[in-house]
Amino acid sequence: QYANFSGWDVYRSQIQLLALLAPDQASDVAQSLLNDYMQSGSLPKWSLANGETYVMIGDPSDAIISDIYAFGGTHFDANAALAAMIQQATQANSTRPGLNYLDKPGYDPVDGVYGCCTFYGAAATTLEYSIADFAIGALAGELGDHANAQKFLQRAQNWHNLFNPATGYLEPRYQNGAFPPAYNPSKETGWVEGNGAQYTWMVPFNLHGLFTTLGGNTKVVQRLDTFFTQIDAGPDSPYAFLGNEPTLETPWEYDYAGAPYKTQEVVRRAVNTLYSPSPTGLPGNDDMGEMSAWYVFAALGMYPETPGSASLVLASPLFPHITLYRTSGQTIQINAPGASASVFYVQSLRVNGQASTRPWLDPSFIAKGGTLDYALANTPNIVWGAAPADAPPSYQ
Repeated sequence: QYANFSGWDVYRSQIQLLALLAPDQASDVAQSLLNDYMQSGSLPKWSLANGETYVMIGDPSDAIISDIYAFGGTHFDANAALAAMIQQATQANSTRPGLNYLDKPGYDPVDGVYGCCTFYGAAATTLEYSIADFAIGALAGELGDHANAQKFLQRAQNWHNLFNPATGYLEPRYQNGAFPPAYNPSKETGWVEGNGAQYTWMVPFNLHGLFTTLGGNTKVVQRLDTFFTQIDAGPDSPYAFLGNEPTLETPWEYDYAGAPYKTQEVVRRAVNTLYSPSPTGLPGNDDMGEMSAWYVFAALGMYPETPGSASLVLASPLFPHITLYRTSGQTIQINAPGASASVFYVQSLRVNGQASTRPWLDPSFIAKGGTLDYALANTPNIVWGAAPADAPPSYQ
């Protein structure tokens, strides 16, 4: 039985790393969450010392359980877990304040400074619920419950209800449908430990839909370029804040917009400048392993962008040779001759001996193991992975 889950933090990549390396232990984590539900009536949100603290927002156990299952941690009662997830996502409870607003108007509305139903930001809560709902749909699909898979995939698209075409941002919104006047995307109002400029990118399961809404890949790449002018700017800036969780997935989003070489550059810039083997070697609170897990994935050159899926989007590996031995028996070999802090641009890639121009890996790669062979250089290859057909999948 495992305890102490900083759910809002660790669902982004720490849980996936655990399930990648040790799926049996990850299975025990999932079963522990289910045991907590059976004994308390709620899946943990941010549990500490056998009690629920209700710190942070969203419903992170959904993504945690779904990701564990996707990465091969299947030795737990997944059907019972899915039933618990659906119950918590459909019936009034203390873990999901504002749940009643998700069907109508389709977002948690703002009321005063913070929101309708919590002392945290209502707009950020809406996006977190969208991620949680997508994770429920993903697990339902894996278990053959196609009706609930479709139901929660559809509700996960509530993020779109926050888009203000007048400004080009996702924004807090009043219950009557109006957006707050004189909105400043650099402010935290309506958000949690970040702002509108940073949270606008947090739709990791449907980036194609988000990018289309924002005007298409060309405009998105230009906007991301501006966003990454700074990479750890803090919560009151229009730039990236990689010292905290809400923008951890953003460096990998160039892969979806036809510019994987820019993901390679931003990820390596973060690795080189924000992390070091010193007392100040993490860019923020490690949050029970989340920031460290992000670094490990960045050093591997891959990242679990989509909740509830073992697909991985790619940057480039930090080391010339890396071998992962999964306790479930698979081996993953990564070869990148010449890789270093300054040599990180992908020129070509072979996956299990076959040439690939896709900046992502299908879930079968994690399930079966395999070999990645990179050719790297210190100048970008702007063509590799740039074709629309090569983009990682998004889910409408």
